Amino acid sequence: MKAVILAGGKGERLRPLTNVMPKALAPINGIPIIKRQIDNLITLGIMEILVLTGYRSDMISNYLKAEYAKSQVELNCVKTPVDFSPAERLLDVSQEVGGTFLLLYCDNLVEDLTSIREVIKSYSPLTFLVEKREQGNVSILPRVLYDSVRSQESPYVELGFIKIAVESFFSKLRQLNSLQMTLKELSHEYDCKAVKTANALQSVSNISRFNKLRRNRKTLLLDRDGILNKKMPARTYLSKIEDYMPLEDNLDALAEHFSPSTDYIIITNQPGVATKEVSTEFLDSLHSQIITEMLIRGMSVIGCYVCTHHWEDDCDCRKPKPGMINQAKADYELHSENLVYIGDEDKDIIASKNANILGIKISKDGMPGSFDSISAASKEIDRKLSFLHLNRE
Repeated sequence: MKAVILAGGKGERLRPLTNVMPKALAPINGIPIIKRQIDNLITLGIMEILVLTGYRSDMISNYLKAEYAKSQVELNCVKTPVDFSPAERLLDVSQEVGGTFLLLYCDNLVEDLTSIREVIKSYSPLTFLVEKREQGNVSILPRVLYDSVRSQESPYVELGFIKIAVESFFSKLRQLNSLQMTLKELSHEYDCKAVKTANALQSVSNISRFNKLRRNRKTLLLDRDGILNKKMPARTYLSKIEDYMPLEDNLDALAEHFSPSTDYIIITNQPGVATKEVSTEFLDSLHSQIITEMLIRGMSVIGCYVCTHHWEDDCDCRKPKPGMINQAKADYELHSENLVYIGDEDKDIIASKNANILGIKISKDGMPGSFDSISAASKEIDRKLSFLHLNRE
């Protein structure tokens, strides 16, 4: 049996994380949710998986290609238009999906493998994995019925692990062009089954839920040029991919000393956009590549804040002003007492001070307070990050 994962939406409610990555790559405890889903499917014996991508599809496919390069799983990422609905994505691959399949949503993780296994083994035309709520979209008495809207009359929520074994599914989907309406009509036409689970759902469907999942995570803020990649000469800007050189020693040190307990947020000035030396398209593409490479290394990136203003614009976001750091603190509900920003220039340290957090300067300038490597600074960084756990005990 195939599994089909819907992973093409823009994830508007998960912004600002989805400003720079698809929601399928949103990390739960340091691991992208889609990897957790696929690993669970493999554990359950499902070795043929279709991932239907759309928004930032290359990031998903590049990450999964690297992650499962040595796996026996048959994993295929199918790129569909960004604005496609779930119904349109499924119809686009209807011939490839064929008959019976398990349908998942990329923003829902359920670790109750016993219940998912029961869904997989079900012989019903439609089998839903459900969880009890005050308002839901599935009722189970006197029979299992799916609804396209939530109400108190339907006290269970369908979690997205749906076994579909109805021959008419795709013809009905083509007729109605709505996944929800198709499931509703089929649940009234056939005797369906619901498998109940409890307190098993971890959802990244919006930023509030995501923040709740990462409350016990450490967070490191990182400058880009000079920390993640080699810096260009003064007043010149990285504007083509052949000039991009990752700083492997820094990345290795971050991964060794702080992952997998730490999430990373990139905060960078890029005035080359304002001076017209760097295109916004290149900048976005470069950041997609940097974030994907970090994820492949096991580094949990959750955001990237960029000031593209000219240095004469007097904006609130350009370092040494603290605007980007303060915005990240607000967006991800971060606390100053257990935050660190790692940069390579004095303006990074000044921005940190202005945001009331610790700044660590990585530089070989020999100046007091500078560290010549991230490894050399690791104890000082970790001491500050550890306040997160001390304050919660």
